[in-house]
Amino acid sequence: MPFRALLVFTQIFTFFLIFLYFMIEYELENWRILKMEFKKCARCGCFFMSDNNVCCNCETKDISDITLLNNFIDSDIKYSSIHDISLNTGISVNNLNRFIKDKNIDINL
Repeated sequence: MPFRALLVFTQIFTFFLIFLYFMIEYELENWRILKMEFKKCARCGCFFMSDNNVCCNCETKDISDITLLNNFIDSDIKYSSIHDISLNTGISVNNLNRFIKDKNIDINL
């Protein structure tokens, strides 16, 4: 009889440790979510919570601008400065500089 009680106690204790482990993991994950800070969008200036540098509205605009910029660079049009690229694509110089800084695009002038 004592062996069976020890076995039951061991099983309950093991279950408790597993339960405790998952609760700690769950709490840590929630703490990471709560710890997220507000960021200022690099494109429009609004505040948001995400891992990106731009808000969700500007992210689609960035993807569109990067596609346009890649198409422009792949074409045979000659350009000598970032201002020429801005005039030909309609993308602002600030966004072009941000794309280069974030390594979204590689421009060799």
